[in-house]
Amino acid sequence: MVKKALLLCIALISFSLYAEAINYELVKCDQYTIEDGLPQSYIESIYQDEGGYLWIATQDGISKFNGYEFKNYFFDPYNKKSAGSNYALEIKHWNTDTICFTTALGFSLLGLKTNEFKNYSFSKLIPEIGLINSCEILDSNKIIISAQGGLYVAQIDDSLTNDDIVLIDQNVTSKNLYRFNENVLFINNKALCKFEEGKIEVVKEFDNEIINLFVDDNGFCIVFSDHLLRFSNINIAPEIFEIPSKVTSCLQFKNELWLGTCLLYT
Repeated sequence: MVKKALLLCIALISFSLYAEAINYELVKCDQYTIEDGLPQSYIESIYQDEGGYLWIATQDGISKFNGYEFKNYFFDPYNKKSAGSNYALEIKHWNTDTICFTTALGFSLLGLKTNEFKNYSFSKLIPEIGLINSCEILDSNKIIISAQGGLYVAQIDDSLTNDDIVLIDQNVTSKNLYRFNENVLFINNKALCKFEEGKIEVVKEFDNEIINLFVDDNGFCIVFSDHLLRFSNINIAPEIFEIPSKVTSCLQFKNELWLGTCLLYT
């Protein structure tokens, strides 16, 4: 059984872009678990809003952390303004007063002033969509969805109908979608692909299967089983790094590449 706990100030591995040798540095950590107020111990993603609060998506609820305590949000079948699903996957900025959550069943908007959710249950409306893997924002009222049933684009209005959801490609079931500049990037087996102006384009194909993709403000990383490629631009040759274990997150800070790795307990 694999277990994950939330580490604020995560144990990271520092890779200097200009150093010949890899430098491993263990950062002092504070660990928070269910006993501290987390709704569940498996963390899917973490997001910091403009007010400085941390939002944590777990497999059994959403949590808001103010530095001292957790406030948890759950699905309530008797309250339409509660979270759309307890299985939360991603958290993103929607607008000044709203953050959005990708859940296993769809997409939820949370008003930060009202503490009320507006939910869009794609899988309930169109069962063929299946469970949701990832969502990415295209514009102020449109998102792209990766699900078991393929890649879709949905119009986010006051009400959601079948006509608001359009299938793009039923063969694309990428785990993560990321916005990079004007493109939405995702992986499909051995290929890095992009979605732009309603079309899918293969950017690069590789010899080995891609394990994961991570994007930040400075570029993106493509992760394989034993190495990763760091791109500052899609059209520029990447830097290559060997990796010691499973990479769960990646970020470039100044001249260093920081990798979060997964500690597995069996």
